[in-house]
Amino acid sequence: MPPSARDWDDWHSEHAPYPVTGEETDGFLELTGMRPGAVVADLGCGTGEWARALAARGARVTGYDFSPGALRTARRYGNPDRFVHWDIDTGPVPRSLAPASVDVVTFRDSLHLLQVFRVLGDAARFVRPGGAVHIRENPAAGTDDPRFRGRLTEGRLSCIRTLNRWPHTFSRCAGTTVLVLRRPG
Repeated sequence: MPPSARDWDDWHSEHAPYPVTGEETDGFLELTGMRPGAVVADLGCGTGEWARALAARGARVTGYDFSPGALRTARRYGNPDRFVHWDIDTGPVPRSLAPASVDVVTFRDSLHLLQVFRVLGDAARFVRPGGAVHIRENPAAGTDDPRFRGRLTEGRLSCIRTLNRWPHTFSRCAGTTVLVLRRPG
């Protein structure tokens, strides 16, 4: 059973966030082609470290998460209006995520915790032609608690790579997997 919002609230109150490195951000910019002013949706943003790192590089980022505790922290350290409460698996899609409304949808260590293919179907609709869906998975990130750990299986990664037949870039280095799907257009 996946962790609940309350589980995440408890976890975020007891653990430091997993840091974002300049190397990680540079790799994201290179793989996605994100430019200053790009509209980015960070799905499963947690306490907002990734959203803030991308905003510092010029993106107009909105982070979405279902953990009220994580969002309180994100709002404390970032622009409060840019962090939205949303249960990505079961809640109605926010109006800010209209079809073809964002340049990049990003999942930093969050997709494996969600209903993968349903959520990716939504993400594909949110991305503008020429935009990208960025997926980063690092099973070592953050915790030893099995409720919060996991990764996308090789079978799921293979299916995701062929999803929508979009061109993609795939890399794996030091336990971190990065997959970028590019919407044609």
